[in-house]
Amino acid sequence: PDLYLGNNHLSGEIPKSLSKSDFNIVSLLGNNFSGDASMFFGHNKTSVRLDLSRNSFHFDLSKVKLAKSLVSLDLSHNLVFGELPLGLTELRLD
Repeated sequence: PDLYLGNNHLSGEIPKSLSKSDFNIVSLLGNNFSGDASMFFGHNKTSVRLDLSRNSFHFDLSKVKLAKSLVSLDLSHNLVFGELPLGLTELRLD
């Protein structure tokens, strides 16, 4: 399944229950989401595209595990901190 919620006026934290879901495409851009978005990452995920840009997400990027299936990742205009994950160099990003 895909999750498209981009360019709305949504706010607040993403429910932790979404960590049990595995989306091919996640597009949350242009909202006012906050908190931790690391539930969209993980070796067991099959996400191909993640666009979490233009929100207020705040999490340590160095602690996430990137799915090998990931080809597009946009975290711009957030409050993400930490170091780039080592797995980033293994991806075939667009």
